Amino acid sequence: MIYRSTDLLIPILKDTIVKNYLRTNAKYIFTNGIVAGLLISLLGAFLGMVARKLFSPGGWGGLLYTLRGAVWGYGIGVSLGTFKAHRKYDGKRSLSRAFYSSITALLAVVFLAEPFHLQTFPPLMWGALIFFPPFVATIFMYEHGND
Repeated sequence: MIYRSTDLLIPILKDTIVKNYLRTNAKYIFTNGIVAGLLISLLGAFLGMVARKLFSPGGWGGLLYTLRGAVWGYGIGVSLGTFKAHRKYDGKRSLSRAFYSSITALLAVVFLAEPFHLQTFPPLMWGALIFFPPFVATIFMYEHGND
């Protein structure tokens, strides 16, 4: 039997409440997560450059600290952006849900890059790093139990 990639989401998306939520709020929350993530990643890259001066004054260590700061800053920025955007529509969600979901998605992309051969095509790797954490954070900000 052949499965399409959308077959896993069909039981979830058949619910009209979830469809209406994703149709109305998800675009705004997703976009806000990306924008906030990119802005905070600049701050993370700057902090990585400062850490380079403190811990690794020479060599390629500066590039590693800068990239590490940018990636972690992006994950934190996505969680803050999705949380802020979601509170505009429904103020009863927690920041920890956005934080854990975006960081877990970010770590999933980083750790699964080798098995899925994402490093062979860098635009796919960076696209997954940019678009997957806000997507997962947007999905996890919806709570079905209170509706």
